[in-house]
Amino acid sequence: MSSASPNGSKSIPTIEELELTLTELRSAVRSSNPLLKAVASSSLYSALSLAMGAAVVVVLLMARAAMENPAFAGFGAWSWIFLVLVLAAGGAVKVIVSAKLAAKYGKSSFYSLIISIFGGKASSLIASSAVAILGGIVFLVSVHRPWYIVPITAIYSGIASHALDLLIDLPEYRVLGWTALLSGIVSLFFIQADPLLWTAIVIASIFILFGVVGLAYAASRKAGRRR
Repeated sequence: MSSASPNGSKSIPTIEELELTLTELRSAVRSSNPLLKAVASSSLYSALSLAMGAAVVVVLLMARAAMENPAFAGFGAWSWIFLVLVLAAGGAVKVIVSAKLAAKYGKSSFYSLIISIFGGKASSLIASSAVAILGGIVFLVSVHRPWYIVPITAIYSGIASHALDLLIDLPEYRVLGWTALLSGIVSLFFIQADPLLWTAIVIASIFILFGVVGLAYAASRKAGRRR
């Protein structure tokens, strides 16, 4: 119950009322964009993350083997071609699936989906983040430490995942946030000594783990809806 103010003019909300208001506001924010949650919770995105993450890790380990053993040099070159093909195919599938989700929620195209999710006030945050990342990349390249782009990007991805989770409340994004954050911090201390190995470790801990966890939670949600 609200308590009266000293002059008796208005009531001051109690801690319980403030907590209830904040809870309702958070729920309203989460439910205001069902398209965002539908896209983020798609099991296909988790499957793509798992497949593409595994492909990148294999390519990185092949490239590392090629650098250490000349006998694998030709094999390492073909691995990069394979990586490009996998990423191109994965990107195409993602666009197609996103377009279908957009149509399901009344959006006419993939572009309209992107505007719906990243437009408005969020665009300023996204743009400033992109500028910050680009500035960091340019700086690291200029000081001849390009491999530090990997842990810094992982750390930023972890923070971004936690921010996204505030909107969509999906547990796989909390897992992604912590694993990206921790792998980024740990790799800061080791990546310069063995860049390809630690890049593979970071990719595995983010994309592969997110894929596995995302598929597990998606299956759990699907099973819950059937009951």
